[in-house]
Amino acid sequence: MRLAFTGKLNMSVTINEIRKTEILTACDHFAETVFKITNDLHTCGYTDRTLPNFPKAALLTMMEKEPAKVLRGDESDHYLYSKIINIDGVTLPTPEDQPHTSLNDLIIKLYDGYRILKSMYAKVLGCSLIYGQWLQVAFKYINDRNNRVNYRGNWERWLTDNNIGIKVSHARMLRTLAKKFYKYKQFHSLSIPLTEFWNRRKEIEELLPS
Repeated sequence: MRLAFTGKLNMSVTINEIRKTEILTACDHFAETVFKITNDLHTCGYTDRTLPNFPKAALLTMMEKEPAKVLRGDESDHYLYSKIINIDGVTLPTPEDQPHTSLNDLIIKLYDGYRILKSMYAKVLGCSLIYGQWLQVAFKYINDRNNRVNYRGNWERWLTDNNIGIKVSHARMLRTLAKKFYKYKQFHSLSIPLTEFWNRRKEIEELLPS
């Protein structure tokens, strides 16, 4: 297993990087809504849905930038090493440290956790991985046949009805990253934009044990 990076260098996420995540999430939401609208029109001939705002200008600006260099092997390992910071004082409780005691408690943890994620603490990747793990706990809970929540198979509606605040596309991204990387504590100390980590996830996966 490579994952040798243990240094501590400081590089916080800028507001611009957080804005990039918001723009891409808005684009994902727009695309998903368009798909649902066309599906409604194909199947029913009408739809009650409305189109959300589409940040076209912002997306075009992002598309003009050069793509990030693809890193492999030791090159990728050294790059991650350079992004590690000291995470003392960055607090987002994990499901292991503070297990939920009820469905209402789980909802509160998701609601409060998302506010932390959007705050200054979002500069550390670990917050995204921890919150992704909380989302995974909730996703499994509401889809468990033994739990009477009446939302099984309708994760997006559950997030909306409980006012969690996060878009389903953003939640899916965080859940995916948590499933792949949450257990590797080295990643929790990375100060790297979420969108960059997401775009490099396949390269980073190559560092993991097969």
